[in-house]
Amino acid sequence: MKEIKCQNCGSLALHREDGFWVCDYCGSRYEIDRRQKEKIEYLVMKAEEAFEKQKYGKMNDCAMHILAIDPYHSYSWLIRMLNEDMEHRLKKDRK
Repeated sequence: MKEIKCQNCGSLALHREDGFWVCDYCGSRYEIDRRQKEKIEYLVMKAEEAFEKQKYGKMNDCAMHILAIDPYHSYSWLIRMLNEDMEHRLKKDRK
């Protein structure tokens, strides 16, 4: 996963707020790149399509790509948890 670091003080403690990365240590704010936002939106759409088609591996791949861009993207963590649950259920059904 890509490490996000404050460009001002070097802190790794950042959070998202209103379309910005905000450093918890020094308060510096950084705008989230428009291209990154568009790519995340596209990957979320692809993940939802994969879910509808029951292609859980593809759904998980999309979530992992999103998390590489934005490790704090909560919807992607939800997708990952859903994928783990579906894999567990499928394995259980096969036994």
